[in-house]
Amino acid sequence: MHVYSLRLIEGDFSPHLGEARLNLRRYRDLEPKEYRRVYSAVGEKLGWGGRLALDDPEIREIIAAPDVHFLLAFRGEIVAGFVELELAHPDYAVVRYLGLSEDQQGQNLGHELVTLAASYCFATGKREIRLTTRSTDHERALRTYRKTGFELEGVDVENNGTGNCRNGGDSLRLDQDRSRMHLACNSRYDIRFARDLAGEELPALLEAIDGQMVLMVTTPTVDLLHSQRLERALLAAGVRLRKLVLAIGEPTKSIEAVVEICQAARAFKLDRLGVLVSVGGGVCMDAAAFAASMIRRGIRHIRIPTTLIGQVDAGVGLKGGVNLDDAKSFLGCF
Repeated sequence: MHVYSLRLIEGDFSPHLGEARLNLRRYRDLEPKEYRRVYSAVGEKLGWGGRLALDDPEIREIIAAPDVHFLLAFRGEIVAGFVELELAHPDYAVVRYLGLSEDQQGQNLGHELVTLAASYCFATGKREIRLTTRSTDHERALRTYRKTGFELEGVDVENNGTGNCRNGGDSLRLDQDRSRMHLACNSRYDIRFARDLAGEELPALLEAIDGQMVLMVTTPTVDLLHSQRLERALLAAGVRLRKLVLAIGEPTKSIEAVVEICQAARAFKLDRLGVLVSVGGGVCMDAAAFAASMIRRGIRHIRIPTTLIGQVDAGVGLKGGVNLDDAKSFLGCF
C-alpha cells in the first residue's frame, strides 16, 4: 500500500466552485453512535476501522477536543460525509479524515468537499494544510486533492514488497530492497481541429479552460489578426484573463522571453490550476511551453497555432524551448 503525503499552501488555493451543493457544520457534542455511523458510511469499503475500536468516552474526548474540528457535510438535510481536522499547530492544519458516504460518491462532490474543508482551514488563520491519502482510499482521491491545489510531497510504502500506484497514467514502483524508485509518466493530450474558436467553437475552448484563470501569450501581428477577438470572446464568457503581447521572433527566442512570461504569470497571480494559452506561431508556442513547464512547477498549456508550420510542429508537439546565445533550442523541456 502506498501512502501519499500532500500539502496545500494558502497562496496556491483558488476556491472556485459552481452552485454549492454541500455545506459544513461543526459539531462539538455528536453522539458516539452517530459518529460511528457516519465514519462507517464513509470508510467501511475503504478499510477504515481505527475509530470503531474506541469506546464512547474516547470518541467524546476526540470530538470535544479544542484543537479538533469535526464537521458534517450536509447536502440539504442529508449527511453526505464528514471532515475531521486537527488545528493544534499555529501555522498549519492537518486533515485526519475526509470523505463522502458511499451513496453520495460518483456525483462530482469530492472536489467541492475538499474545497470547503480547505476554505474552513484557511478561515481559521492557518497558512498551510497537510494530509495523507492511501492507495486503498477512493480511486479519485489523489486526483481530487491535486485538482484543488495540493502538491505531492512524498510517497511511502507500507509493505516490504513492490507495488504500483496509478494516477492519470503515471506509475511508481519501489524495488524490493527500497534502494531505488522507478517513476514512469505517460502523458496524453487532445488535439482539436477548429476554424473559429472565437465564434461557434468557443465552447470547446471554454471546456478545455475549465473555469480557470488564463494567461494568454501572443505576438503583435497575431494580436491584431486573431488574439484581440479571442480575448473579447473569452472575457464575455466570464473567463478571468490577462494577455501578454510578446515581441518575439527567432532572433529573440531567448530565456529572457520565458522570464517575461513567468513574470506576467506572477503579476496576474496565476495559480496552480491556471492555464497558459499561446496564440501564434512556433516561436511563441515554444517559449510559452517552456514557461508553462516552470510556472508553479508546471501548469496546463493550450496551444492555438496560427501558422502552417505551427500547426504541424510546435502546435502538436510536447516540447518547448529557446535559444542560448547561438545554440538553437539549447534550453527547453518535454
